[in-house]
Amino acid sequence: MNKLQIKVKRLQIVFSVMVISALFLTNCSKISDVNSLEREEQELELAIPLINTELGISDLTGDNTDNNVSVVIDDQDRVTLVYKGDVVRQDMSAIFPPLTDPIPALLPDSINDIPVPFADDQRVDRAIFGATNVSFAFISQFEEDVNVTLTIPQLVKDGEIFREDFLVEYGGESPLIFQTDSISLLGWTLLDNDQTIRIEYDARTSDGERQVFTNAAGVFTNVTFDYIEGYFGSELFDIDGDFVAIGVLDTWRSGGLAFEDPKVRVLVENSFGFPVRSIFNKMQVVTTTGDLLDMESVVIDNNVDFAYPELDEMGEVKVTEFSFTKDNSNIVDLFKEKVRRVTYDIDAGANPDMDESITGFVNDESFFRVSVDVELPLNGSVNNLVLQDTLDLDLSDLDLDDANSAEFKNVIANNFPADITLQSYLYTESGVLIDSLFQTRLAMPGAPVDVNTGIANATDEIISYEDFDGERLQNIKKTKKMLINVKINTNQVSDGPLWIYNDYGIKFKVGAKVKTTL
Repeated sequence: MNKLQIKVKRLQIVFSVMVISALFLTNCSKISDVNSLEREEQELELAIPLINTELGISDLTGDNTDNNVSVVIDDQDRVTLVYKGDVVRQDMSAIFPPLTDPIPALLPDSINDIPVPFADDQRVDRAIFGATNVSFAFISQFEEDVNVTLTIPQLVKDGEIFREDFLVEYGGESPLIFQTDSISLLGWTLLDNDQTIRIEYDARTSDGERQVFTNAAGVFTNVTFDYIEGYFGSELFDIDGDFVAIGVLDTWRSGGLAFEDPKVRVLVENSFGFPVRSIFNKMQVVTTTGDLLDMESVVIDNNVDFAYPELDEMGEVKVTEFSFTKDNSNIVDLFKEKVRRVTYDIDAGANPDMDESITGFVNDESFFRVSVDVELPLNGSVNNLVLQDTLDLDLSDLDLDDANSAEFKNVIANNFPADITLQSYLYTESGVLIDSLFQTRLAMPGAPVDVNTGIANATDEIISYEDFDGERLQNIKKTKKMLINVKINTNQVSDGPLWIYNDYGIKFKVGAKVKTTL
C-alpha cells in the first residue's frame, strides 16, 4: 500500500468513527496507534467516501440479546418494544420447606403419638416422604437378648405398613445402648391423623413377656416430602421481582413524550393444586429523577384469582394473564413521565377464602412462576423530545498532521414520521468543550404522513455541507468524550399519534474532500 492509500485509509477511519458514533448513540470505536508518515511537500485534494448506511428501527432501539428488550413486529408491520423483567419462581419448599434439623421422637412407652411437623392451620391427608431417613435407639436394662418389632401404622408402602425387626443383643453389660442403622423413608406414604404419627414397638424377652425399655427414641433427618395432599392454610408466596428496566428512555432529557397504549403484562404459571389470589404490595414506576409514582388500577383494588389444577389435573400447568392498560389504570399518565423502570412487589395468598373443603395438593414438581413485561407499542407523539448521551471517544492517537482541511458532504433521507435534528459536542477529559461536529444542527426532516393510512411516505434526499479547516482538525485530537444531543418532533408531520413501522429508516451518506500534504 503506497503513502497516498495509507493517508486515505487513515482519514476514512477517523471520520467514520465520528459520524457513526453520533448516529447510533451507542459505544465508540477505539482507534489504534498509527505511525507518522514521512512528509512530502505536495498538497492533494482527495475525494473519500466515508459512510453509506441505512439505520432501521432495530438500530435505533438497541435490540440485542445482551439486554432485556425485544422488538415485536405485528402482522401490519407495526413495532412494539417489549421489556422483560426477572422471572420469579417458587416451588414446593415455599409451603413446606425442608426440615434440615433432626426431629427427635421420644418413645417413653411402647405406644407413642408424635406430633407431625405441620402448621396448626394445615391439614395433611396424605404425604409421601422424599429423601427422609429415620433411626432408633434403645437403652436395654435386661441382661439378655430382646427381640423388637417396631411399627408405624400410619406409614404405608405397596399396601404394607411400616415394620422393622431388631435384635438387641446382650453383650455382658447392662444397661446396653442399641442404635439402629439409618432407614430410608423414600416413597413411604404418611396417612395423617389429628396432626400426629403413632410409633409402636413390641419388645419381648426370651420368656415371651412384653417389656418397656428404660429409654427409647427415634430421630427423623432431612424431612422432605415428594407429595402432600390436604388443606394448606393461608400461606403467602413472596413475588418480589424487583424491577423491569425501560432502557429506551434512559437518555430522555426534556420535551413531551406520549405513548397511546403502554401495558404492564403479568403472566402467572401455576401447577400448585390449590386456590391462589394476588395481593399487590407495590406497583410503581421510577422516573429518571428518582421519583416513585404509584400505579392505580382496579386490578390492584380487586386482586386476581389465579387458575390452578384440581386433583384430577395433577401435572398440568394453569396459566393466568392480566395487564395494566389504559382502560383499567393510570399507566398512560405514568408513562408521560421519564420512566426508567417498573417495580413491583406481589404476594400470592394460598386458599384466600380459607375453604377447608377444597382438598389441594403439591408435589416435588409443583411450581408457581410469575413474569412481568412492559409493552410499549411505538404509537404516540413527541413534542421537542430531547435525548442526550455522553460517550467515550479518544482521538489523541490519531495522526492528522498532514490534513489541511476537509469538506464533508452529508446526504440524508429520513423515512421516520418525525423531524430529527442532531448535534455532537467534543470534550476533553476534564469536560472542556473543544468543538461541535457540525457548525449548525444536522437536520433530518420527517417523512410526510398519508392522511388516509397514517403511514409515512418516502422522502427526498437532503444534502448539506460542513467545512473543517486544519486548525479544527488538529484541535479535535484532544477529544476524550463526545456528547450526543438529538431532538425529535412528530408534531411537524401529524397532529395525532403515529405508529412506527418496521420499514422506517434513515439513509445516511457522507463523503469528504480532504486537502492533505504529501
